[in-house]
Amino acid sequence: MQFEFEPIGITHPGWIEFYPPYNREEAFVGLDGFSHLWLIFPLENEVNQIGQSLAELARIERHKGKVKLHLKDMRLVEGTPILDIKPYLPYVDCIPDAVP
Repeated sequence: MQFEFEPIGITHPGWIEFYPPYNREEAFVGLDGFSHLWLIFPLENEVNQIGQSLAELARIERHKGKVKLHLKDMRLVEGTPILDIKPYLPYVDCIPDAVP
């Protein structure tokens, strides 16, 4: 089985640039209410072709109808394609007694 992914944006040091039509302001309404985001990205040469990384949302920049997300502790290489972003939800994403 083969899948094709269309990135919605790309990483830069400390921020994400979104491609049209995914860079519109209305796509980010309410996101500033979350402290952290899951970044979904493609993996090359791996059995699992999708990875995820957690980053802290520093601020949302809105300029001329476009949006950039500024992030802290983003652990992705510059130029990594972004497939999706999801808010981190502590009541769902945190399992206090999970075993590593």
